[in-house]
Amino acid sequence: MAHYESTAQINTTTIDNYLRIKVEPIFRSSFLLNELKSRGQILYKQHGKTLVWFPRFRRRRIVAGAGNPINIDFANRNVRRQVTLPWRQYQLGESIPYISILQNQNRETAIFNIVQDTIDGGADDFMVDFREKLFGDGNAGTGKDIHGLESIFSVNGLVPSSRVGLPNDNYAGMSTALGVSGSWTPDAGDGWPTGTGDVEYHWWSPIVVDYQNAAWTGTTKNWQTTWQQALNYALTYQSTLQKKDVDVVLLNPELKRLCSDSLESTQRFILSEKSGEANLGFKRLMYEDVQIVTEYAVPDGVGYLLNLSEIELRCMEGQLVSTQQDTDITSGGTRLFSFLFFGNMLIRAPSFQSKLDAISALGT
Repeated sequence: MAHYESTAQINTTTIDNYLRIKVEPIFRSSFLLNELKSRGQILYKQHGKTLVWFPRFRRRRIVAGAGNPINIDFANRNVRRQVTLPWRQYQLGESIPYISILQNQNRETAIFNIVQDTIDGGADDFMVDFREKLFGDGNAGTGKDIHGLESIFSVNGLVPSSRVGLPNDNYAGMSTALGVSGSWTPDAGDGWPTGTGDVEYHWWSPIVVDYQNAAWTGTTKNWQTTWQQALNYALTYQSTLQKKDVDVVLLNPELKRLCSDSLESTQRFILSEKSGEANLGFKRLMYEDVQIVTEYAVPDGVGYLLNLSEIELRCMEGQLVSTQQDTDITSGGTRLFSFLFFGNMLIRAPSFQSKLDAISALGT
């Protein structure tokens, strides 16, 4: 029986449709990816030479007046800055030898079954590796990875008299350092983030709480004994400075295990059985009305306090992973398949995110 092969265009369309169906359920194995999808924070068909957005760095201040007469200053104030990120790209190649095609050519749909098997394996491997990139530093290494969470959290020691790291990163072309503009007055004997001051003082600066800081109570300053103090500190000042509560605490698996082990007999976590797609497959523990979760690939020894509505995954194509195919005539008709991602992860402002990390040496 004669065998008919559809055109490359039809094959690519069919494969792309199948790939979309295959990839999206894999999101459920990644808490962060699944949350971004459920909140509509994965955006498709994004264009332009770079990623550009305009975050607010300054708040307008009201001025007390005389009452009568009223004399108003109508100033034209710049309250936003332009920031940019480059696009990033990932790829994975697979092939089907021509002899495999010949061996299966007399069975109906056999060719697509071979393709399906290739797509299944390629999509699984692509997404397992891709979800780890969400935690990486796009400025590190070869500078080709997406700008994951670690792209904003670099610190150089501690803020003087404080329990948090001194930000020294560069994200989207802007320094995360404190006090690039504006002023701040910390509480007596303490340092930022306590006290009051201008929003622009820390508008691009994340809070990185040192859970091994000497200021915590107790004799041993390690995660098992300080995590509640450090987490309370981060929750308090993150929500105070941004006037917005944290959505989730995402911990390294070992840190989460040690949290449970360290609980006293009078304490307990509350297991949350919330409904909804974003909650499928993830056990969530509640602490101070904030959910604590974990997933594979969260870096060793760290945790993140995330405002998920301030994070986006932007894709240049109509789906997260697309494919192209070709035939290599130099190898006798081997089918070639490529899996591709074009896009980047965008954090609207680093100051909306916090981190728990061991900045001080243990025992100091």
